[in-house]
Amino acid sequence: MNNNHSSNEIYYKKRIISDKIKSAVKNFPVVVITGARQTGKSTFLINEFSHFKYISFDDYSILAQARIDPASL
Repeated sequence: MNNNHSSNEIYYKKRIISDKIKSAVKNFPVVVITGARQTGKSTFLINEFSHFKYISFDDYSILAQARIDPASL
């Protein structure tokens, strides 16, 4: 897990769109969350989908693993 998150995550506020995203995840094999940097995409996913595995390519060893053996992720 990537620990490069600000202490502001302690004060996480549920997003208005979270129910729609959760519904989409149930109905589609892939859901893309996209947007500008530093807008809370990762924070949203970590908080709303804590039962999912979170992988960040900010960790260069994981990025290298994805390039060499993506199936292992």
